[in-house]
Amino acid sequence: MLIPVIGFVYVKFIDEIDLKILYKALLYIIIPLSIWFVAFKYFLYNNAPFFDFRTDRTLFMPLRNSYLNFGYILGVLSILSIKYSKNPFLIILVCSILILALGSRGALLFLMISLFIVYFKELVLFFKNLKIKKRILRFILFSFVPFVCLLLIYYDKLKGAIEYGLIRFTSLLNASSDKSLLGRIDQYYYVIKEGFKPQGLTIGYGLGSFGLNYTHEEKLAYPHNIFLEAWYELGFFAMCLLIVLFVFPFFHLKREQVLKTLALFAFFNAMKTLSFSTDRNLFILFGILIFHKEICQKIYKSY
Repeated sequence: MLIPVIGFVYVKFIDEIDLKILYKALLYIIIPLSIWFVAFKYFLYNNAPFFDFRTDRTLFMPLRNSYLNFGYILGVLSILSIKYSKNPFLIILVCSILILALGSRGALLFLMISLFIVYFKELVLFFKNLKIKKRILRFILFSFVPFVCLLLIYYDKLKGAIEYGLIRFTSLLNASSDKSLLGRIDQYYYVIKEGFKPQGLTIGYGLGSFGLNYTHEEKLAYPHNIFLEAWYELGFFAMCLLIVLFVFPFFHLKREQVLKTLALFAFFNAMKTLSFSTDRNLFILFGILIFHKEICQKIYKSY
């Protein structure tokens, strides 16, 4: 519980946030790191001659779940590009391809949903008024041919590089055999079943109790949904208070679309992954939106 508290308190020590600097930092750091991660994993698991497989795979194992962090940050970068990039469509396209290759399906799904909800009117007007000049159309057509040729030539290598990510997405089409999805559903069912018992409706089963009771082992585990986690460990009323805490900022974001999209993206991710006891990014963001009016006003004025 220290992380949520620190996340909220942390904003009191911030005088100003420059989202443009954040965007530039993410653009020049996260995209190269994501490309490295995808390429390194491809070479490591496809018998590249310059790897010591036993040593390098052992060293890589603690990093393999970093695809979730990369996917989340690439989603944030995509949203910030709408305001700070001259060509946001290109940035969003590149980030989406990388998220697909990483296999961070939640990040890609919630990014698209968040953008669609917040920018629905703009998207409708854009496609309604879309007029492609002949010069641009010729460029697209002439570019398409060499692109398809390169795709066919390097198909096997490209497929190998993004195969893991594609498998995670295509597995959703056969949900009955998706172990990750079935595991989440089983966790949700367990929380709801235990949550409707008297203790679950009142004080909950205690902080950190989900891992012990669900797995019957002394280890950290959570149901990958902060609201269900709050319900199980702190009780039904605590979950309701947490929902109010995170829904409230959306009512005063008004027309600040980028901030609203960021908040919505973080909110959706909180309902799919991580724990309310460890998701510091979520609580820092909502701490700023709720408590630090001076920073919000400065950010709003930049729009």
